[in-house]
Amino acid sequence: VVLMQPLTPRMKTKTPPDEVVLMHILPAITAKLQDVHPDVRRTAVEVLGQCAPTGDSETLARLQPCLTDRVWQVRKAAVDVLSRLEDNEAKLEATVGAMVLDRHPSVRKAASGALHRQHTEKKSAGNEDDADRRCCFFCLSRESKWRPVVS
Repeated sequence: VVLMQPLTPRMKTKTPPDEVVLMHILPAITAKLQDVHPDVRRTAVEVLGQCAPTGDSETLARLQPCLTDRVWQVRKAAVDVLSRLEDNEAKLEATVGAMVLDRHPSVRKAASGALHRQHTEKKSAGNEDDADRRCCFFCLSRESKWRPVVS
């Protein structure tokens, strides 16, 4: 005869199985960011982007070096993932915004698209004029010698 015991407070606060699995596999995925094969590094960036919660400072810090990877596909993946995970607007502009000047056109396109999405979201939140002005100023000031004057 098996007796069923009521849930104790300790049992109620048990970590969900998905979180336990993530705690064990994230270090292994993070280690692959340093792999010698670029496809492995790119895939590790993409998997971290799917697993990590928005605003996770530890994951964001680990992805930063991928922005300077020698292979453009890894840099582009890092731009895409960082633009989804970063919840701080200023940090997003500093990290992803710098990639507007990348030497590869696909990375530049991903970075400008991420900035556009960020400013479009801000625009839909009610700050339309300010969002348009900031987006144009940011992109133009990074891509050319010409500096617009914002009044």
